Amino acid sequence: MPEFTFTLRIEAPIERVWEVVADIEGWPEMTPSVDSSRALDANVVATGNRFLLKQPKLRPTVWTVTEVRAGEYYSWESRAAGITTRADHLLVAEDGGVRLELLIRQDGLLAGPVARFTGAMTRRYMSYEANGIKRLSEQRAQGDGG
Repeated sequence: MPEFTFTLRIEAPIERVWEVVADIEGWPEMTPSVDSSRALDANVVATGNRFLLKQPKLRPTVWTVTEVRAGEYYSWESRAAGITTRADHLLVAEDGGVRLELLIRQDGLLAGPVARFTGAMTRRYMSYEANGIKRLSEQRAQGDGG
């Protein structure tokens, strides 16, 4: 089961970071790894809610939220022929900031070959996402005066 991780410190209150991470329809303005994002149910990170993401060089994909701890964690997954991809977003408050942890796990018959083919792009997209979350969260925190 291939796994990819990316961790980054963000100098902002956890509430600000959660707002950015959970505003999935806003991701295209935050990261070049998402061309468009549309809530199929509601733009709320809640178990069962689905989002259609279009990313450069990838097919449009429906992601379904599978687990949520509001304000600190959510997981969602997408399925395609021969592969299931699970992505976790974890926020950990520490020393006045937040540690953002992103994790992608792929499972299924095609997981290994797909990971070998798209691994570098996956790591790049995770970096774009994490750095976009950091930039926007820190901008919002400064706007709050903190």
